[in-house]
Amino acid sequence: FQIIGDLSKSNYEKIKTWQGEYTFVERFVFDGESAKMVANKIKVKLPSEFITIQKGKFTFCIDILTDSLFVDYLHESISLEDLSGNSIPLKKDAQNNLDDMLMHVVSIVTPKEFYSFYKNHTLGSYPDLGDRIDRGGRVAFRYPSMDTATKIIAVLVDPRKFMICGDEFFWERCQEIASKIHPLHIKTDESDSNLYLNEIVDSKSVRYQIYNDFNGEDHTVFEYIVDGNSAFNVIKYANGAGFIDKGYTMHEKNICEYKKVDDVYIPSIVEKNLGETSKKGLFQSSNRYELVKAEINKPIPADFFTIKQLGLENGDRFYDEIENKLFDVVDNGKIIPMKPGTSISWQPKRISIIRIVLIVIGCLSVLIGIYRQIRRRKQ
Repeated sequence: FQIIGDLSKSNYEKIKTWQGEYTFVERFVFDGESAKMVANKIKVKLPSEFITIQKGKFTFCIDILTDSLFVDYLHESISLEDLSGNSIPLKKDAQNNLDDMLMHVVSIVTPKEFYSFYKNHTLGSYPDLGDRIDRGGRVAFRYPSMDTATKIIAVLVDPRKFMICGDEFFWERCQEIASKIHPLHIKTDESDSNLYLNEIVDSKSVRYQIYNDFNGEDHTVFEYIVDGNSAFNVIKYANGAGFIDKGYTMHEKNICEYKKVDDVYIPSIVEKNLGETSKKGLFQSSNRYELVKAEINKPIPADFFTIKQLGLENGDRFYDEIENKLFDVVDNGKIIPMKPGTSISWQPKRISIIRIVLIVIGCLSVLIGIYRQIRRRKQ
């Protein structure tokens, strides 16, 4: 376990900077109250359960050494299907209302601050700042360093997480396994955790299949498959409830393919599935990401992770929560403080109810991670 974990870790540690672009297809199952909210928003009658399919792309830049991230995340289209995969046609007005769910978000994250800019959505009214261009409420934000909940809203996707299994890197899990003082077991034991290691050898590569079964009321199971042709990175990760030798119900399943770029293996295709539903075996969230281009360890300008990368235009507003100041944007990105005496009581409406629903679905992964940590402490 220590050896294959170290090989995976050494591959990741070669990355100092990482830039590139992914396309994506994101699928979400709406049911219950969330389905009713969407139906009410687009003003049509919809099935009690349906799927949204959102397609788009995102560009990114990561500086591993400074723990800084830039992501420009763009939805390009959205459509609906029933649970059987049949398209749900919409009239023009309903489709226009559905298109309001599309997002174009630029996020910049550093250890001390982060920026968030929903470029295609208005976020409420603001004080009159004079006879300048009014872009209808486009407001960028600057916040202090964030907690986990805020980061989920600010950063919709982070490519580093493609290489994380649940809530940790694979080599971190290997280190935990290797440090166990009790022996491995083959059959279920009511008071201990079980580890299973199967070597899969074929003509192309050496792979290891690893099961970890935490006993208890829920009998939580974790499964990993690592590939020797990809620096022993994880090409399959899953977790669920049940027994290794009797089968288990998956709550999360991720499939990954790797590509070698500048002597480093990085994810080229990623499929992330989370939260199995009760009907038709569909996961609540099923996303697929495909690498379009990537550069490893190329220089990044010193001022890259700053407001300059938000793409602010004349008439936009910039709200600095750290300094509690509101600015107007003029002259191709230059910010000007609000007029003296203008009230700062204005507070922007940051995000719509529908987008919150999508974010909540994403938060399921965080909850699963917290659940795993609690169970490990019990062990």
